Amino acid sequence: MVGLAGGETVDALVTYCEDFELDLKHAGLTVEQSLAVFKVHLAAYLLCNQLDNARFLWKRIEPGLRHREPELCAIWAVGKAMWAKDHALTQAAITAFSWSPPLVGMLMERLQREHLHRCFDDSVRCYSLVSAASLSATLGVPVDTIQQMANAASWTTDAESGALVPFKVEAPQTKPALAETLSRLTDYVAHVEREFK
Repeated sequence: MVGLAGGETVDALVTYCEDFELDLKHAGLTVEQSLAVFKVHLAAYLLCNQLDNARFLWKRIEPGLRHREPELCAIWAVGKAMWAKDHALTQAAITAFSWSPPLVGMLMERLQREHLHRCFDDSVRCYSLVSAASLSATLGVPVDTIQQMANAASWTTDAESGALVPFKVEAPQTKPALAETLSRLTDYVAHVEREFK
């Protein structure tokens, strides 16, 4: 099937599942086969962080069909936690279920890893100082995992409090370019007004 080494392949998997649904190919499948495709489709949406699409897919699946498959419900439990931006609940929901191999298991394992790294990277913008225990509770992983991730990201430790100090990469300054663009736009508008007077 589709390899999952890079982001392009997950996007291709999403496209394949969308085309499969749009071409009404579910009609030619058994219920079990159709549910298998829906599980992959829903997991791929979550992996691509397409939460709106995941939510609408869940609503499109016939209620009697979606509630009879525990794994599909478990994938949606992960989606609901992601929708609520409850990072600890997301990690807990992913680890709470024994996912079926090979594809769903691979997708959910990758989702767990990428979701954790995305949330950890976002914490750089949220905190200037944070305890490992607090971040551990927020992200839903052990303190040791937070320490390993912090070390890998070149975070330091505050000498007084012992809290972690995120390493912030300075973003390139874009304001001069914006100011220059606004200045040129202002000059252009002034020129147009002079021409039409």
